[in-house]
Amino acid sequence: MPVRRRAGKRRSTDGLDQWFFVFSSGHDFFDELADLGIETDAYHCPSMEDAESAWRRLGDAFLEIPRHPEQGEPWALKEFGPPTKRRGKRRR
Repeated sequence: MPVRRRAGKRRSTDGLDQWFFVFSSGHDFFDELADLGIETDAYHCPSMEDAESAWRRLGDAFLEIPRHPEQGEPWALKEFGPPTKRRGKRRR
């Protein structure tokens, strides 16, 4: 019997709704990150480490969401670059 493949946990988009405004602007305007247990400073900004790790995990799903052309480039894309980068050589 063939082995059943499991969905990768890295591709989960849980938490994208809470991180949406942070990825767009760098601020958590509606204090939604508190639901995930992420602390923000007095200006409603999470730590750069938390934001970057969330961007690496959820950035591809965020970039698939249609945006108005006048909104410009998202804050997280400017700050951290593309969410996924190929590392090393491809296996053959």
